[in-house]
Amino acid sequence: AERAFWGRLGGGCQVPLAAYATYADGQISLDGLVASLDGKTILRATHQGAEADAEDIGRLLAEKLIGQGADKILASI
Repeated sequence: AERAFWGRLGGGCQVPLAAYATYADGQISLDGLVASLDGKTILRATHQGAEADAEDIGRLLAEKLIGQGADKILASI
């Protein structure tokens, strides 16, 4: 889930992205964050789903953040 999130957003060592997954009872909860370099804009979202859908969870979380403007933040970096 975390890798799919990073992959969809084009994450790397120099990009202000964060993903943190937790697992309980067959369910994954993934928290994600995208921030501007100056830290003035921070976007956060969460997506949950079944363990078997881990990759989809990561991609869907990335899409939620893109809907909030993450693509514009990342394009400016």
